[in-house]
Amino acid sequence: MALLVTALGYVLGGVALVSGITTGFLLWLGFVAPTYLVNKLFAGHGLKIWAIEAGNHLVNFSLFGAILGAWR
Repeated sequence: MALLVTALGYVLGGVALVSGITTGFLLWLGFVAPTYLVNKLFAGHGLKIWAIEAGNHLVNFSLFGAILGAWR
């Protein structure tokens, strides 16, 4: 994740808190959200369960990215 925060930071004009949060969101959107959605729908759970579990990961990924972005 640190490599992606740095790479996105160069695209956005510098590694900062915003590039970290954006990286966390994009990783969540590309990897976590779709896989959790497929698993929850296949298991017969509703979208509320997906929103709770995927939302937890969204907060975590955004927080991790924010820490890495602010630290660099």
